[in-house]
Amino acid sequence: MQLPQLETFTKRQRDNYLLNLWEMQKQRQVLSSLPISIQLPFETACNANCIFCAQRIKHESPVADKFDLRHYLIYRKPLHSALTIGFGMVGEPFMYPAFTNVLRFMQDNFRAAKISFSTNGILLNKKIASMLGAAKKLHLNISVNAADHLTYLKVMGVDAFSKVIANIRLVADVQRKNKGLTLSLSYVLMKQNIAGVPDFINLAAAFNIKEVDLFPLIITDSNLNKCSLKEDALGKTLKILRRAARIARHNNIKLSCLRLDKGTHSWNMFNKRLTCHFPWQDFKIRKNGNIYICCYSTIPAGNIFKQDMNEIWNGKVYRAYRMTVNTRRLLSNCAACPMKNLNAFSFRNIDSANLK
Repeated sequence: MQLPQLETFTKRQRDNYLLNLWEMQKQRQVLSSLPISIQLPFETACNANCIFCAQRIKHESPVADKFDLRHYLIYRKPLHSALTIGFGMVGEPFMYPAFTNVLRFMQDNFRAAKISFSTNGILLNKKIASMLGAAKKLHLNISVNAADHLTYLKVMGVDAFSKVIANIRLVADVQRKNKGLTLSLSYVLMKQNIAGVPDFINLAAAFNIKEVDLFPLIITDSNLNKCSLKEDALGKTLKILRRAARIARHNNIKLSCLRLDKGTHSWNMFNKRLTCHFPWQDFKIRKNGNIYICCYSTIPAGNIFKQDMNEIWNGKVYRAYRMTVNTRRLLSNCAACPMKNLNAFSFRNIDSANLK
């Protein structure tokens, strides 16, 4: 797990993070530290029709015009201790008319934390880019998933590749002038787009973007099996990833990737052991106030409108996950978790491990 640059955070955040790191190393079940990453609920419509989306929302879905973020900011102390505050997005955030106001509110009230969210980039424009250019601590991920027009249309279900590329150029120009804004591009790996990965890294290099994330296709529906790389020849896939790794290394791009071992994988999040960090670091709030430990958990750990923070954070659900997640006695959610069945690693130069 890559360590954050702690000098950019407050003493409260640094102390909480270091204590949390120690408690996670010791696999403590009851924590004195607070969450490192807090995810706030945000749901809106979407302007794409991605074939890999886990939670598709139809284009005619209502925009979350009645959404009030302040309703969910009950636990102020954890929010001021967290290193990252993100949005649990369903849909495209910029389809919500007041999303830029939401970002400003979070930056004004929680200046020490890094605000993080993802967009497909279609609705980015000069006005939004200007707002991003004034950000102090903001991470923007643009989910592109293709390196050419035809693949983009096939994967994203909308004819917007040229527009997205123009918008990436716009934001990348702003990012070069503002060190408080970090920018990454992401790419979900599947049969339809695997051949374009090296060109995608070249695309990032052309815009001087120094962070690219290659994600696995998460099979949430049997219909997605036909898109899965697990049916492809491992040798061909690794050859493509090796080439992408060389391009990333040459351009000093931090590349996060997944090792593909014929569909049998292990999730390396903290060290060389099979270790999951979510029960110690993450606190995800859903729209109804329910708290979940990770994106794949279906067991609510509590509800912010009914319980206090410690009652949830050190409650029986969080303790049960901490006690079992890194053992052979997995809870049902963990046993079925696609991330526990992925051999993942994040590294600066992907010429290590299986990609040599």
